[in-house]
Amino acid sequence: MTVSGLSQWVVCGKTPYSIEIFKTDLHPGWRVDAIDGVAQKTVWTGTAPDDATAFIEAMRHIHDLAEAA
Repeated sequence: MTVSGLSQWVVCGKTPYSIEIFKTDLHPGWRVDAIDGVAQKTVWTGTAPDDATAFIEAMRHIHDLAEAA
């Protein structure tokens, strides 16, 4: 498994989120999981052709969650 250097913690709407971006030899592209650091649950999972796109998509989803709250 390869972990992207773009994997990181972010805070949005006072909630910390872990953005975990990685790829395996079994599947093409990058997988991204956005995990709520308070509730310890995955709030979004997706795939992208590259790690930068995966990060952008995760941030977009986290931002949408914060706006909906």
